[in-house]
Amino acid sequence: MKSQNIHKNQSGAVTLLTALVLLIGITLVTLMSSKTVLVQIQIAADNYRMTQAVAAANAALDFGIGYFDGAVNAEVSLSLVLIMIITSVLIICLIL
Repeated sequence: MKSQNIHKNQSGAVTLLTALVLLIGITLVTLMSSKTVLVQIQIAADNYRMTQAVAAANAALDFGIGYFDGAVNAEVSLSLVLIMIITSVLIICLIL
């Protein structure tokens, strides 16, 4: 009779241990998937900033070509070219 009581008490411990192992497993899977999501967000942000930097650099090049071809007002053009170049450099620095 006494051995049956001990066996009954042990079944609760096994259930608790199983639930604990499952909980730890689910926690690890959740943490790994959240880490993957954060990396994907960082990659997407880097791609967006890279696209902005390329667009700003292309605009500065187009503006510079227009400046040297004489199609752009000289007073306004120099300040805009400098602003575009500085913007391009800042965006590229943010990427790195």
